[in-house]
Amino acid sequence: MSADLGQIQIQIHLGSKYSAVQNRVNEILGATGASSTSMDVDAMARAAIRGDYGNGDERKRRLGSYYSIVQRRVNEMLS
Repeated sequence: MSADLGQIQIQIHLGSKYSAVQNRVNEILGATGASSTSMDVDAMARAAIRGDYGNGDERKRRLGSYYSIVQRRVNEMLS
């Protein structure tokens, strides 16, 4: 539970810069490259559009730290 609270505090503190900072951290730690990450986000966004993650608070809960970036991509896909 405290890890979740810590994650929320970080997201609040960074605000709109959270995704960029998290992407940079992933690069530094050797996480997958941008193209792979982009495909994963696209797949998650398509699943969100299908309703696989529910909607509203349920979607936020199920996507966790990926919510902001996935929701942004959903909005881009539907605009």
